[in-house]
Amino acid sequence: MIDTLYVNGCSWTEGYLLQEEQAVIDHAKNLGYEFINQYEIKKDGEFVEYHSLNFYNNFNWAGLVAKELNIPKIINHAVGAASNNRIVRTTINYVRNMTEQEKKETLVIIGWTIADRSELYLDDKHGTEDWYRFHASNPFKDTLTRPHLNENFVERIAKLHQQYVVDVHTDYYCVQNFLQQSYLLATLLEYHGINYYFFNSFPVDWRYPDSDAVIYRFQTEILDYIKLNAMNPFDNFFTFIEHKPRFHLSDGHPNINGYKVWAEHILKDMQSKRIV
Repeated sequence: MIDTLYVNGCSWTEGYLLQEEQAVIDHAKNLGYEFINQYEIKKDGEFVEYHSLNFYNNFNWAGLVAKELNIPKIINHAVGAASNNRIVRTTINYVRNMTEQEKKETLVIIGWTIADRSELYLDDKHGTEDWYRFHASNPFKDTLTRPHLNENFVERIAKLHQQYVVDVHTDYYCVQNFLQQSYLLATLLEYHGINYYFFNSFPVDWRYPDSDAVIYRFQTEILDYIKLNAMNPFDNFFTFIEHKPRFHLSDGHPNINGYKVWAEHILKDMQSKRIV
């Protein structure tokens, strides 16, 4: 019996911006939430972070999958703009604290995100240290974490980021890293006897025009990936609902209907692979 569905990923797993839907607004209001604007939310008069909005699980793909499989408990560790590095790190931390019984009763589903995203553990030497997003496609100074760090420190890291993008970053490394991360996490979950399923929220690599280029460069890794409990790596959430406005919120994230069709797609694939 599956008692818990554990999911991790980025905003396309979290349920980001679903408050554009009236059904979500009404549900949240009944729980004491108030939407101040698109990004600021209060609970009982106090501002709260997106990652604490568990009511999204009533409307995102995780909640719909859990409902269909009669899984009573959902733990969603996804956050907006998360990297695959964060997904692996936080999932491993969760597994470390599971009991043997919980391992038997948990289904893990990972929605891998854009491969060029990463993270760094930073200490500004002024009392602030934590994990921070370090994405090749986003200037470091533009991240939401900037206000929490010393400004001079931010400037120095921003210069490091610029040099990284110009002289270090490559698409090859990003895809290679993702394929290794997926293999390592699958191996860990299998070692602990935890049932799992992987899918890609976005294309494996934005830069390649078609899957043939990725297959050619990563033949061994792709062959290993398709042996995992995973959806075809070239079948992804973004492409599945792309060019279908009825499945999108104002900024392109999935709406309730988008999550519904993807949940159905996930369930069909898991059932065909006898994962559930």
